[in-house]
Amino acid sequence: MTFPSATVRDCVAVLERFFPPSWAESWDAVGLAVGDLDAPASAVLFAVDPTPEVAAEAVTAGAQLLVTHHPLFLRGVHGVAETGPGGRVVATLIRAGVALYTVHTNADVAAPGVSDALADALGLRDVAPLSAPAPLSAPANVGADEGGAGADEGGAGADEGGAGADEGGAGSSAGDEGGVGDEGGVGGASVCWGLGRIGDLPAAESLERFCARVVRALPATAGGVRATGTADRLVRRIAVCGGSGGELVAAAEAAGADVLVTADGRHHHVLDAVGAHGVVVVDVAHWASEWPWLSQAATRLHTGLRARGRTVSTSVSAIVTDPWRVHVPSR
Repeated sequence: MTFPSATVRDCVAVLERFFPPSWAESWDAVGLAVGDLDAPASAVLFAVDPTPEVAAEAVTAGAQLLVTHHPLFLRGVHGVAETGPGGRVVATLIRAGVALYTVHTNADVAAPGVSDALADALGLRDVAPLSAPAPLSAPANVGADEGGAGADEGGAGADEGGAGADEGGAGSSAGDEGGVGDEGGVGGASVCWGLGRIGDLPAAESLERFCARVVRALPATAGGVRATGTADRLVRRIAVCGGSGGELVAAAEAAGADVLVTADGRHHHVLDAVGAHGVVVVDVAHWASEWPWLSQAATRLHTGLRARGRTVSTSVSAIVTDPWRVHVPSR
């Protein structure tokens, strides 16, 4: 059976079913930032960051919708001149007729979401919420079918918020069977599990071997992987939080974790955390920790549209937007 191509509105409706905007932090800027809801969207590109290079990639790839995890603007703006990177992104996308939609902290707390994809990439079993959140399922009528498309004007961004998002906020793609029960499969509705996940390795292994596992699971970056603790320490119970989740060390310890895998470790914060808690912190690049979610989200969009009788081709950006480029190890 051949399905008709989707529109931006169709895509937004599916994304907002899986990642309701109401789940985003109050400071966040999620939703449609550029474009027309009724424009066609037969091809969608997923990326972590809406940089000028990613915008150009979307145009070259023939995408009509760019879905990013991070918002375009960190704070309110008064212009989008092409003298700045944000303005260049807007101009590039508008000229080519490409829409831009952001799914940020609402994907950080959704299950499956950013941290679920990270847990899946690391091979964790019996994955559960890091903390027990109040049960919250996706609203029955979310999405662009109801007319809303998020915070179009930006205003707050990736590095503004609370723990686990991106001062607060993912793997490999998840399969159709999902990993969080009947409600959490790739094609099913999401539930809100809050920030962070915890699960177990198949067997205990040394911290050194676990760090090698993390290196294999995530895309390569200049910064690589670093950890507190000793290389021969045995670890098995693993907490994860895609993005900046250092504030979750206490929650990880309370959940019995040996390790917390997250990003953006800061000197004083990590020093205090490891002094107060018996949890190893494994620090990775922010971009790399959230990149695995892209494939999962692309699969969910495709599956969700197919259930609505629509079709779309999806792809994941090949551009590394981690800002660090050179790393020379200390002697």
